[in-house]
Amino acid sequence: MFVKGARQTSRHDPQKCIARNPTEYARLVEDYRRDGILNWQQCVVREFVRLRSVPCDGAIKISPSFEFRTFWWRKQLVGAGPYWSQATRYSWTERERQECLAVARPAAERIDCPFLVVDMAQTIEGEWIVIECNDGQESGYAGVSPLGMWHEVIRLARKAAD
Repeated sequence: MFVKGARQTSRHDPQKCIARNPTEYARLVEDYRRDGILNWQQCVVREFVRLRSVPCDGAIKISPSFEFRTFWWRKQLVGAGPYWSQATRYSWTERERQECLAVARPAAERIDCPFLVVDMAQTIEGEWIVIECNDGQESGYAGVSPLGMWHEVIRLARKAAD
């Protein structure tokens, strides 16, 4: 299983987020209670899904996956980019982008939040899945251009005001 705080992980430390059996889960829960980043957050537990990996040259605690962060303003896409952009370089093909957004868009449409982030990843089988959804104000930009994203938000807001 994959365990994290409702708002964030503890520096992507696999020892504090991946449990393969009851013993590892018990250790993880104890570590969670002692961790200054996690102990004040509600705990989120989900199925551990094997994701398509991306090469990484730098030192990072958890293996980067083929994951993308998408930003939605009033249910319209305003930005998308590689989640692990600070650790490694990777990109998607136009087909991969379209397949990913075909899954992300319905998720964004179902959640009543004006500024939303939907994190997406591709499984080792090639299926796109939603990793998590967050309030856009609480999320880092990852590989999304902040300037480009905010220009798109302003363009859409002006269009809605007309």
